[in-house]
Amino acid sequence: MKKLIITTALLISFSISATSLHPNTNSFSASLNGVMNIDQNSELNELNISSGIVQISTGNKEITLKLNYFPKCKAEIYCIEMIQVLEIILPLKKSVTDFCNNTTYIASLDKRSIAGVLKELVITDYTQNQCPTFVPLPDTGIILKLSFYNKLEGLEVKSHSTFEADQLK
Repeated sequence: MKKLIITTALLISFSISATSLHPNTNSFSASLNGVMNIDQNSELNELNISSGIVQISTGNKEITLKLNYFPKCKAEIYCIEMIQVLEIILPLKKSVTDFCNNTTYIASLDKRSIAGVLKELVITDYTQNQCPTFVPLPDTGIILKLSFYNKLEGLEVKSHSTFEADQLK
């Protein structure tokens, strides 16, 4: 009887650990297609962005925006033009589907009390859109909002940059 209880306990623990090690399959990604509108107030305005990718992981509850860029070199200063990556990872707060069947994922992180920055990513999947539009919609729309307090000027600085991407897969 004791062996039966131990064997049962081992089987249960193995099945629990096997399910907890199961890979996350709720993940989508899309490559940026080159359409970018960078806000003048954004830190991204100082970068020469060439490409990027957005990744949504509903299992891990996070959105990642990776932007590949070349540093902007001044004519009189020598610098190595190697592609660098800016990675923005934010926790997924919610996802909603509207009456047009567009799914929007919202991620944000408010560190204004610590580092002084509020970051928000809004990713909208328009591929299942059922409403008529006057302009063609991108497969995926991306909005990056940044907000921080400029202590030198004594005011809050906000930026609103947009990107377009291919279909989330």
